[in-house]
Amino acid sequence: MTTIRLVEDHDDIREMMTLHLQKRGFAVVSARNGLEAVLKAAESSPSLILMDINMPELDVNETPYEQLPADVLTYLNPSRYCESDKLLGFAMDRFGQLLPGYSRVTAICNWTYNELSYTPGSTNPTTTACDVLNQKQGVCRDFAHVAISLCRAMGIPARYVAGYSVKLYPPDFHGFFEAYLDGRWLLFDATRLAPVGGFVRIGTGRNAADVSSSTIRGTAISSEVEVWAIEQQSNETLSQQSGSPSGPKKYQQ
Repeated sequence: MTTIRLVEDHDDIREMMTLHLQKRGFAVVSARNGLEAVLKAAESSPSLILMDINMPELDVNETPYEQLPADVLTYLNPSRYCESDKLLGFAMDRFGQLLPGYSRVTAICNWTYNELSYTPGSTNPTTTACDVLNQKQGVCRDFAHVAISLCRAMGIPARYVAGYSVKLYPPDFHGFFEAYLDGRWLLFDATRLAPVGGFVRIGTGRNAADVSSSTIRGTAISSEVEVWAIEQQSNETLSQQSGSPSGPKKYQQ
């Protein structure tokens, strides 16, 4: 999500900019609409533009350290692929002066998206967040590891999420992350490949090593994968692929 901050609160300027951006295919929402409206819009569009008039109105702040639950504290520490301890100065220089909370995590996602190139095959099972920052390319898990590391370096608990995205084209397994803000976990995806409203959470951990889809010894060949995803609210599948209109659709890879 990209944010636009207007120095003064002028309705005519906001309306003009909103129309201009919408004509070019962007989804636009005003911070004045409140937190739930912004989160709902972010779920449906990976390229949302937030008209950032007054970020405190979003009311999603960073949770003070002394108020963090015990089971959340581990997500502040560096881990195998997320070397947040090596990135303290790096993160502070780039994000230390920004408004804390949702706005800062969004800025970290924006920076990660802008600085890294999504390049399949560019990394391997041993590649860490610092490796990715040096080579400036990676895949979804690498984008997540970088964003997680920067969040932790700024004192924001963050954890890796292994899941499935039914709104990727084609639908596929995907790595993204959650940040702990204002007493709850919120989803983010620095790749912007698909809206977070189409993500199915499979597992969470300190990094990808905690939630690997398989641990293989010897030779193994995957011949077929079947995935079923049903939207809880409407009991309809999130994918638009062919299938029965009245029941869950089956995806094959």
